[in-house]
Amino acid sequence: MKVIPFYGMRRSGNHAIIEWIHHSISDGQPREVLLENTLVIRGNVGFINDCANRKNITKYIDNFKNIGIETTIINYEDVYTDTFVYPTVHPPFVIIRDIPNVVASRIKRGWGNLMPVNEQFFNMWEKHSTHDDFRLIKYETWLTDKGFRDKFILNHFIKQNLDKTDFVPEFGLGSSFVGYKLDDQEKLLNRDSQIEIPEKVLKMINSDQIKNARKKLGYL
Repeated sequence: MKVIPFYGMRRSGNHAIIEWIHHSISDGQPREVLLENTLVIRGNVGFINDCANRKNITKYIDNFKNIGIETTIINYEDVYTDTFVYPTVHPPFVIIRDIPNVVASRIKRGWGNLMPVNEQFFNMWEKHSTHDDFRLIKYETWLTDKGFRDKFILNHFIKQNLDKTDFVPEFGLGSSFVGYKLDDQEKLLNRDSQIEIPEKVLKMINSDQIKNARKKLGYL
C-alpha cells in the first residue's frame, strides 16, 4: 500500500484540499465514511484523519489493506513534518496558508488548547514554510488557480483533476466563520480583516522570522 502523508496547521484548508485530491485520484468514486471524523474511503483510496484518533492509525492501515485499499492519505495537523505514526517512503506534502488568516481562523474557532496561537505555533508554521516548493501547497494558489490544480494532480498522481472544490467536509465543523457553507474567495483570502487580532499576536506575525518566511512564500 502507498501511504501519503500531508502536513499543515489547523485552519489552513487542509481538509478542503485533501478532499479535492481524494476525489480526483479515486476517479470520482462515491465517498464512504467508515468512522466519523476519522476514516473515509473512495474506491481503493483511503483517508485517515490523524488528529482525531492517532493511537489507532496502524490498526486502521491494516484494516484498509484487508479491504483492498491501495493508497492511503494521512492528515497530520499541528506537528512538525518529522512527526509520523506510520512509516512511509513517500515524501510529505505540506499545506500552508498565509499566517494572518490562519491566526484569524484559529481565534474565531476558539477551541482553546486545540487551537493555540503561541510561539510553538509560529515556529511550526515557519518550519512548514521551508519545504520544497514542488511539494508545498499554498492554500491561496490552490483556491484561485485551476491551472495549478490541474498540474498538481497530473504531476503527482498522473490523474485528471476532477476539480470538485465545492464540498465542505465534516472534519473540524467546516469553516470557522460560516460553518458548512461555501464562502466568497475574497472573504476566504482576507479572514484577518474580519476579526480583531490581539496586539501581542500581531507582534509575532510581524517578527523578522515570520516576515522573512512570508516573503519567501510570496505573501509579502
